[in-house]
Formats: sequence, structure tokens, C-alpha cells
Amino acid sequence: MEFQYDLFISYKSEDREWARRLNDDLRRDYPLLRIFWDRTGIQPGDDFRKVLGPAIQTSAHLLVFWTGLAAQSSEVLDEVSAFNAHKAVEPAVGKGTRRLFYVPLEGQHPPLESTQGFAEFRRQGTFDANAADRGTPKLDVPPARAEWDRMIRSIGDICLAGMQTQPVTLAVLAMNTAIVDLLDPVVGLSVVGPPLADMLNDISTTLPALKQRYGATAFEWRPFGTTDTVIDLMERLRVDVNAPLQSDYRFHWVPTDLYAEVTRRRTPAEVDQLVDSLGATPSVVIVDQLSLYNPLVYTVFVRLGNYAKKEHAAIISFAPSRTEKTDIVLRSIEGYGGPVLGAYLNPQIPAAGTFARCGVNVQHAQDVKRLIRSSLGLYYVQQKKLQGDAVTKG
Repeated sequence: MEFQYDLFISYKSEDREWARRLNDDLRRDYPLLRIFWDRTGIQPGDDFRKVLGPAIQTSAHLLVFWTGLAAQSSEVLDEVSAFNAHKAVEPAVGKGTRRLFYVPLEGQHPPLESTQGFAEFRRQGTFDANAADRGTPKLDVPPARAEWDRMIRSIGDICLAGMQTQPVTLAVLAMNTAIVDLLDPVVGLSVVGPPLADMLNDISTTLPALKQRYGATAFEWRPFGTTDTVIDLMERLRVDVNAPLQSDYRFHWVPTDLYAEVTRRRTPAEVDQLVDSLGATPSVVIVDQLSLYNPLVYTVFVRLGNYAKKEHAAIISFAPSRTEKTDIVLRSIEGYGGPVLGAYLNPQIPAAGTFARCGVNVQHAQDVKRLIRSSLGLYYVQQKKLQGDAVTKG
């Protein structure tokens, strides 16, 4: 069946701070996950019972925060029972199995104690039933922080692995608010290109205005300074690229904050392993060219040298400003130039020819679409040949 949500969060209302933290952190690291929790899934005036039942049935996975109050809550018990009953009828989700994630914060729920879950918070005494925040600030410091990060990654990865479409890594390299102030001393410097001051003047903006484009993660970067994040832009392109494809070739993004991932690595060998993994699977690297003025981001960028040597690699840098008229011009070229330029503008998946797969100073969606199709097309040709399968058009 088609699931509406990737994860349903079940909890007692008094323990809401844990649910809020889970929702926020999963959306931060896995921005495309569809998460149901009552604060956003139920609108004012709705009958919550009529909303919760269908939401549970159409959720691929369920996570329950177990506490003393949850044990006394008929709603939490009913949600767990309803999910298990529906999972028995519909056990599969895409390429994986539906799962119930058990997070016991205090007390036990015997039917789930044998389930592989996340009991470390209970052992550590992280939960505080007497505090309004229920002990969630402890998640920011050891030892709870490491366990919380492990849980977020485990759940996020399982949700993504169950999707029916082909995973494609979307590695975004851009600044975040923690390091954006490193631009201040380099505004007037010229190292390997024009000074940042000249770039800002050319796109008619200021350094304070530029900084507003960035958020806590690379996923919140707004490439053209509009309200659209890079995830918004790339998700619309994914839908556009997928529309005409056969189901075997349709894909979903697996977003990766490249700067954050590199800084998590402790050794150069671990960083090389990360870069190698990008080239081993379908992937697209999106680079904010203004972030290259940031020395920390530039250090990560130069580590992509080996990735760039992969024939199916795609590296795209967005221009810092968007020219709306360019889209109209390209639509005209696509329409009237189709007989000659069709294979260039809409590369076949799997590939049937060789085209450039690097976009520099991209100002329009069409070129990004072409690069994605070209990169994925070549990757599938390579895989088909390795497997000895016939290549069909997508």
C-alpha cells in the first residue's frame, strides 16, 4: 500500500517535549521524512480520534515514548495496538519491514520489552517526570547526547531504506549560521578569484543580507535569497524528473549535509571514505559558490577531487542570484530546438550518449534537471552492464 507518513509519534501529552525534540531533530537531519505528530497533524477543530486512526494505518513506522503516564493512557495503548494490528496485515513498506520503535523512558511495557529498542535513556535516568521539560536538556550533553544522535540516525536511515524508489544521495555543501561569520574577514580579500565584496556588489546585496540565506544546517540554505530552501528546489526537480520515468528508475533524495558529515569524521581516512561513498552510489553534489569564500567550507570542497573524477558524478553550483527571464528562454529552446537539442536537454535514463555533467553558475531549473538525468542515466547503464541485463529506456 501507499503510506502517507514515514513515522507516527505516539506519546502522552505531558511528555510532549520528547516528541517535539524527536520531530525537530529528525526533520533537521532528514528533511524529506513525512512525520505525523499531533501538534502539526491535527488542525484546530478536528476530531482527533477521526484523524489518529487513519494516520496510524497509513504510517510506515511508529515510535512510542513509554513513561508512567503513557502506561495509564488508553490513547497511547490504543495507538500501539492499532499499529501492531495493521502491521500484521500489511507488514511490508517498500523494500523493508514496518517497525515499531520502543523508547522506554521510565517503567516497562512487557509486550514490548523483548523488542530491540532504545532503553539507554531509561538506564541513564535521562527522563525527569517532575520537570516541565521532562529532562530533554540532558539530550544536549553526554552521555545522553550520543545515544540520542544514534537513535535519530537509526530511525531516519530505516525510514529512508524502506522507500520503494532508488535512493540518490543529495550532498549539499553550504555554510550554516555557526560558521557564517567567518566571511567577515575575507570580504575584501582576493585569493583565487574576485573578492567577495565584488560578488556582493554584482548581485546587489550586502554581507548582512547574504548571511540571512543560511540556517542551522545546509538544508536551510536559500540559494537565491528567496523563501525556497535548497531542499524545496531539489524536491520539485525530483518530482519533475521522475514524472516520465518507468518505475524502475524513479528515485528519492537522501539529503546529506556535507560540511556537517565531514566535520563529524575524526581522521583524513574517514573523510576519504565518505567521499568515496559518494562516488559508489548515485549522487548529486550541490555547492553554494558563495560558501567557497568560507575557509572551512572551501577545505571540504577541495576534498571532492576524487569524486569529480567519477564519470557519473554530478557537481552543481547554484548562482547567487536567479534570472527569471532565463527560464522563459530555455523553455523556448526546449520547445523549438527539441529535434536537435532534445537529447542534450533531456538525457535518456539509462544513458544513450555522453554529455557534460557539471553545471557552473546555474541560474535555472532546466540545467539542473538535465544534469540529474544525465548522471543517473550513466549510472544505470553501468549497473546494467555489470549485471548483464538489457538496457531499456526510462
